[in-house]
Amino acid sequence: AHPMLTEHERKRLCRVMDCQKLSIDACMHAAQNERLPLRVVVQVLFSEQIKISNALAANSMKEGPEPQYTPMVPTRKTLLEGTPQSFQEGWATAKKDINTLKFELQTMKAKYMELQTDMENLQRQFEKMAKPKQSGSSSSAWTSGWKKLSKLAKSSAADGPDNASQAPVQVDQTRKPRRWRNSIS
Repeated sequence: AHPMLTEHERKRLCRVMDCQKLSIDACMHAAQNERLPLRVVVQVLFSEQIKISNALAANSMKEGPEPQYTPMVPTRKTLLEGTPQSFQEGWATAKKDINTLKFELQTMKAKYMELQTDMENLQRQFEKMAKPKQSGSSSSAWTSGWKKLSKLAKSSAADGPDNASQAPVQVDQTRKPRRWRNSIS
C-alpha cells in the first residue's frame, strides 16, 4: 500500500503494528506480501496459529470435560520466542556484520584523519618552499630599486658641476644595500 517507503521506514512501521489485532484478510495479505519484513510475516502467522489453537481449545472444552488442546497465551514474548531458529541465526550474523562495518568505518575515519594531517603538512612544506621564491623576488625588487637610485646618483653626478664631491657618496650608497642584503641571507 506504501511502495514509496524505504526498508527502514517499513520496519519501523511494522514494529508499531499489533499482529494479534489484524483481521483475517489483513493476515492473509501480510502472509503473502513480499515487501513486508520476514519477522512481521512470521509474527502474523504465529498470532494466527495462536488464534486457531485457542479456538480449538475453546471448542474442545465445549464438547467434553477433557481438553485435547491447551490454549496458548499470546504475548510479545511468546511471539519473539516463536520465531524460527534460522531467523535468530540470521539476526546474529547481521549483528556481526554491523559490528564489522562499524569497525571498518572507524578505521576509515582514522585513515581519513591521518591523510588530512599529511595533506596539511604537505601544504605547509609547499608554502615554506614558495616563500624563498617570494622573498627572492622582493630582494630583487630592492636590488632594482637600489640600482635605480645609483643610476640617478650617477646621472646627477655627471650632470652636476662638482663631480668629485658626489663620487664618494655614490660609493657609500652602493655599499649600504650590499651590507643590508648580506644581513638577510
